[in-house]
Amino acid sequence: TNKYYFWRKIVRINSIKIKINNNAIILFVLLLPLFRPSCVTLYKNILQFYNIITFLAFCYLIIEYIIKKDYDFFSWIIISLESWVFLVTFFNKGARGEALYHLETIVILALIIKKYSNNIVMMTNVMMVHFECCIYINFITMLVCPSGFFDFSSKIYMSVGLETEYWFLGVANYFPRWFIPGLTIAWLYRYFNKKNVRCYLLTVIMLLSLLIKSSATCLVGFGVFLLFLLFPLIKKILRPKLIMLIAVVGVIYIVFMQKFDFLSPIIEGVLGKDMTFSNRLIIWKNAISAIANNPIQGYGIMNENEISRILGKFPSFVWEGATHCHDEILQIMFCGGIIGLFLYVMIFWKSLNSISKSWSMKEIQIVFCGCLAIFIMGITEITEYALLYIPLILGYWISYKKEIYNT
Repeated sequence: TNKYYFWRKIVRINSIKIKINNNAIILFVLLLPLFRPSCVTLYKNILQFYNIITFLAFCYLIIEYIIKKDYDFFSWIIISLESWVFLVTFFNKGARGEALYHLETIVILALIIKKYSNNIVMMTNVMMVHFECCIYINFITMLVCPSGFFDFSSKIYMSVGLETEYWFLGVANYFPRWFIPGLTIAWLYRYFNKKNVRCYLLTVIMLLSLLIKSSATCLVGFGVFLLFLLFPLIKKILRPKLIMLIAVVGVIYIVFMQKFDFLSPIIEGVLGKDMTFSNRLIIWKNAISAIANNPIQGYGIMNENEISRILGKFPSFVWEGATHCHDEILQIMFCGGIIGLFLYVMIFWKSLNSISKSWSMKEIQIVFCGCLAIFIMGITEITEYALLYIPLILGYWISYKKEIYNT
């Protein structure tokens, strides 16, 4: 009898473990479209595979969302913003494939985080595995071939003298969209699991990657994240809404009014850039002029050769490297007009408001560091990529679930 009871207990324990593993495996598969390394775009068959699983994951999550009728305003705003940009792109005959990819991946992320919001720890652990795989493989390709692992050529890159070293995650300009959300998840993993090694190792590997090939935008994001995370005094004096208000004023002052001489020690001394922000000043002026000509709906996501004729109009030539607005707010307005900006501000405000209500929670403070770093990076780059939405969406749902449990 005792022997029978023992084996029955073992089977019951194993069945629980299998169930937990199955949930993690399903989540891991659903996240695959979001963690598509940039080198995939160089291989047609692999890219086609990722396009298929992206479409299937999108359909599965949308159908489940509709069937369960568990609608929420926050997810609806995200879906509305991406759908709006896609529709504007479609009717303007722009880069429809790129617009569809943005719609699919950002909506997939929003619905996954909502779906697993009751088990944030498990979701963080699975995301941690994804980030580790991608960032470590990228680091290996950088060590093996510092001058570029993959054979990559781009007419636009070559014509404007941009570097074309291409690794597992792409060129160095792509690193911010991986490293900052990866940093956020790594430190969340450390907090939830009380384990330091994996967090510290991933952080060090990302920093070493930046030493091999620097990205000024990524270095700024890293600095902002670690500064606010590791110095408690800042978090005690400054609250989320005040910090973001200061950041918004900075965007207006730098991008729209173009007054930033006080930043010259950082721009020229630390980052090694010139005071034109590597020609961004003219791109910003061109973007503001274009937005003024079509302020309500914007232009959607345009093909690179078309957008460079608008944004790359320099006094004596057209710069083909001007393929986006180099500022997130301008990019949102350029693609979606005032309607797009309104929806984007609503997303940010809902998340920021939730974060402010739960500011005492350590995990909320970690997530906010990611949000702030991404917003600051968005002053000189675009951050309209699925992975960069992770801190923003996580911040909302972590706080939202806390409010439910406390009532």
